[in-house]
Amino acid sequence: MKIWMFVIVVFSLATVQVKAKVFEYKAGDISFDVGSLKYNDKSSRKEPLSLVFQAGEPPFSISVQFRIESKNKALDDFIENEKQNQSNGGYSDEITISERHTDKYNSVEYIRNSPLGIVHWFVFQKVSTRQIYSFWFMESKGLQAETKQALSAYESMKSTLK
Repeated sequence: MKIWMFVIVVFSLATVQVKAKVFEYKAGDISFDVGSLKYNDKSSRKEPLSLVFQAGEPPFSISVQFRIESKNKALDDFIENEKQNQSNGGYSDEITISERHTDKYNSVEYIRNSPLGIVHWFVFQKVSTRQIYSFWFMESKGLQAETKQALSAYESMKSTLK
């Protein structure tokens, strides 16, 4: 009986965490809305930071990752390095780049057409800390419902970033 009570309590705590709409990364003083995505603790890691939010259930799921990219590096240097990597990799023609600057964040978004799907990578730097973070995900032609859900959450993450 005690084991079942423990299982029920643990399950209910995990369910509450999964259904949270707003994610807060207190160490970076960042928050954003994750929409209807579920946090995947098993695929996430703390060092280097990479948190996974997913649409669907594995193995049929699409993930949107929140990652730390760099500490105390200028975003312009990061972007220049990425442009060089794209050029060296031979896929710079397949990429759309858009930049945006606000009083709190400077950001750049890369959208790349690849043979496997469209890659979305939103890189942003918090002006006050100079930390560079990103949201990343790749669309899948085979998982259309999950891709639609992940794309909606990705857009929500960008627009609710605080």
